[in-house]
Amino acid sequence: MIRIRLGRRTYVGGGRETTAAHPFLERELTGWDPTMSDREVYDAARGWWRLSERALREKYAVVVGEGTVRMVVEIDRWAENGDRRGFAGTVLEPGHPVHDALVGEPDPVPTGSRNPVAYFRHPAEAGTCRCGCGDTVAAGEWAQGHDQRALHELLNEDFDGSVSRFLDWYHHHRAADAT
Repeated sequence: MIRIRLGRRTYVGGGRETTAAHPFLERELTGWDPTMSDREVYDAARGWWRLSERALREKYAVVVGEGTVRMVVEIDRWAENGDRRGFAGTVLEPGHPVHDALVGEPDPVPTGSRNPVAYFRHPAEAGTCRCGCGDTVAAGEWAQGHDQRALHELLNEDFDGSVSRFLDWYHHHRAADAT
């Protein structure tokens, strides 16, 4: 998960800030205060942040205001604006296990750092391996090695175990999809 800690509410557009009219993230406010609507908090948290490539692999953004988790967003896309990134996604509602585990709780990454961005793992983001084995995975979709096993099963079932036949099929269909 990526934690976004919002500072005090401020208005966008005056001074150095030039992202107020960006098509991916048009907004008037950054930061947080208790009078903001959920939509304003969502837009304030989305960006623009200096983030490493690691951010692109995170599934959830945990939004913290005044030391408390205010919202969790399931990230479904990213955009870039110069050297900064912003995300979009779905705000989780009560009843979702990640929402219920985090919203209203203290900042899950208590630190003295001034950096508002931090990465962490939380048990609520654990899932079940995509192969159907029932194993729990802390992050991602597959238990270790199970993605490779699934690929090899596919190769055996549909391509008689031949990587060459699979690659020929893939490149043929990829070229057909491009036209």
